[in-house]
Amino acid sequence: MSAQPTDSTMHVYLLVVQEVLDERWLRWFGHLKIVQLPGGQTLLAGRVNDQAALHGLLSRIRDLGLKLVYLKQDNFDCEILKPYLSEYEE
Repeated sequence: MSAQPTDSTMHVYLLVVQEVLDERWLRWFGHLKIVQLPGGQTLLAGRVNDQAALHGLLSRIRDLGLKLVYLKQDNFDCEILKPYLSEYEE
């Protein structure tokens, strides 16, 4: 039996897709924050439990035909994103 992930073992990821996604997409990406960015892109941000969960998320993006343009594990040191991501800051 594996241990449950904790806040200290989960990683925060930033993913940007080329398409504009709205609140209707929450059912596909329910635990992630969805933020529309300039240029017709959408930021998906949030904690991901482990590598298997990250691969599942990437598979979902692929299966929906979305174009992934950016992926980063982050601690939200990007100043421009902080207003959108305040609930994830530590």
